[in-house]
Amino acid sequence: MTSKTHPMFEPENLSDQENARLDNLRGLQEAGIEPFPARAKQSHTIAQARALYRPDTDDESEAQDVVSVAGRIKSIRTMGKMSFADLEDGSGRIQLVVRRDTLPENWYNTIWKKLIDLGDFVSATGPLVMTRAGELSVDCREIQFLSKALKPMPDKWHGVRDPEVRYRRRHLDLIANPEVREIFRKRAAIVRA
Repeated sequence: MTSKTHPMFEPENLSDQENARLDNLRGLQEAGIEPFPARAKQSHTIAQARALYRPDTDDESEAQDVVSVAGRIKSIRTMGKMSFADLEDGSGRIQLVVRRDTLPENWYNTIWKKLIDLGDFVSATGPLVMTRAGELSVDCREIQFLSKALKPMPDKWHGVRDPEVRYRRRHLDLIANPEVREIFRKRAAIVRA
C-alpha cells in the first residue's frame, strides 16, 4: 500500500507561506520532534498562572512558582539571543521569554528561530517573572511542541473584515477578533444558565 499525499497538500496547490510551513513541519520531524503529540504538558491555564504571581518575591532566592501553560503563539519578537512571544489560550494571554542559554543545547537556534510559526500550539514550562517593561512572563526552561499550524493566521491588525469570510470561515473570525470570541463566551454562559 502506497502512502499518497492528499491533493490539498500538493506543492502546486499551496501558497508560498503554506509550503514554508510544510517545510517547517518536515524539519520538526527530521529533528525528532513529534509535531502532533498525543499528550500535552499543562499545569495551569494562563489565567491561573497569572493569579499565581506574587509581586512581593523580588529576591532571587525566593523563586516564583514553575508553571506549564499551553496555547497558540500569537506573535514573536526576536532580539538576538532572546525572543518574546505572546501565548494565548481560552482564558487569556501571557508573554513567553525564550532565551538561548536556558533551553536545551541548540534548540533556540535550530527549532525556535527557524521552525516555529505564528499559530503553532506549544506548551511552555518555567518560572513566572516580571520583565523590565512590567510584563508578566513565563521564563521558558522547556518548550513542548503541541501542534503545527499549516495554514497562516488571519492578518493581526485588520482581522477578518469581509462578511462573507466571517460567516463561512467562522474559525478565522474567532481567531482574529477577540470581540467576536467574547460574544460567543457570553452567549454560551447565557445558554448554560
